[in-house]
Amino acid sequence: MQLEHPLPDGADGGNWIAEAGTVTIAGVEYQVYSHSGNSAEVLIQQGINTEIM
Repeated sequence: MQLEHPLPDGADGGNWIAEAGTVTIAGVEYQVYSHSGNSAEVLIQQGINTEIM
């Protein structure tokens, strides 16, 4: 099974938009992304540093 295009032909999948701003939960700041095609939001944690040793 392939999920390349799970929507019916001609359907608009929408876009993720970062215009929703930020939110702080328990002292951790998240960027809020909202989806233009449906009622969905995703929180992405800000200020993460990755060290490769």
